[in-house]
Amino acid sequence: TTSGVQSIGHGLSSAPELIIQKTLNVPGGSYWAVYSLPTGTGKLLRLNESSSVFTDSSFMTAVGNSTFTTSWSGTSYDYINYCFTSIPGYSKIGSYIGQTAGVTIYTGFQPRFIMVKASQATYPENWAILDAVRGSGKCLNPNLPNAETDSTLNTFTTTATGFSFPNQNI
Repeated sequence: TTSGVQSIGHGLSSAPELIIQKTLNVPGGSYWAVYSLPTGTGKLLRLNESSSVFTDSSFMTAVGNSTFTTSWSGTSYDYINYCFTSIPGYSKIGSYIGQTAGVTIYTGFQPRFIMVKASQATYPENWAILDAVRGSGKCLNPNLPNAETDSTLNTFTTTATGFSFPNQNI
């Protein structure tokens, strides 16, 4: 809760590739800040917004094997951080470049939970959460208050080594 540069231990065996951070005690609430290895330090996405990547030189200034550093100055708030790293055969954090004819993403295992966000879109795009239990065509958008969407635009296929989107609406 101290303002200025903070070095925070994350408890993972390697550097986090995804950190989802939420301020706990801001009057009126705040956004969910998302660091990802593909977007890099000093940049963030907001889980509760559809906007593209923001530049903020004080956000996640360094991410290492035992700690990450942030220097959001002037804030004396409490935060919670959810930290993730890729684990072969279990989880994969990464990025891909979309294509108009669809895209196939290699993970090295069959995923059951997929979360995607366009980070460089010229217009706002929603986050999309897809899972093997609800199946292709079903989507949750954490930045919207809506219920699950059911659409042919959210189709995906999982394989033993990854997943694919036949069209580029995600």
